[in-house]
Amino acid sequence: MNPISVLTFELTYDCNLSCSMCKVPEFSTPDTAQQPMTLSDRVDCLQKLAESGDLKMVRILGGEPLLDGELIALIKAIPDGVASQIVTNGVLVDPGMANEII
Repeated sequence: MNPISVLTFELTYDCNLSCSMCKVPEFSTPDTAQQPMTLSDRVDCLQKLAESGDLKMVRILGGEPLLDGELIALIKAIPDGVASQIVTNGVLVDPGMANEII
C-alpha cells in the first residue's frame, strides 16, 4: 500500500461568497452533501496518519474553511513537523484570525 503523505480536509461547503467559477455549490446540493466528520474524527485521523511517519502536509479547504467553528482546534492538532495549508478566499482574515491560524 502506498503511504499517505498529504491529508485534505474539506471542512464545509458553506461560503461567504458566490464566485461564478466556484464548483463547490455543485457538491453541496441535498442529493450530494455528505455528513461532515466531527472534530474528534478529524483529529483521530490526523493522529493516526502522523504516527505512520509518512504524513507531510495537511490541506484544509471548503467552501470557506474559516466559517467552520472548529478550524482553530483542528489547526492546533496538526503535529509539529507536518506542514499545513489553508485554502481560503481571505475575506474573513483579520489580524486576530491571522494570529490564530499562523
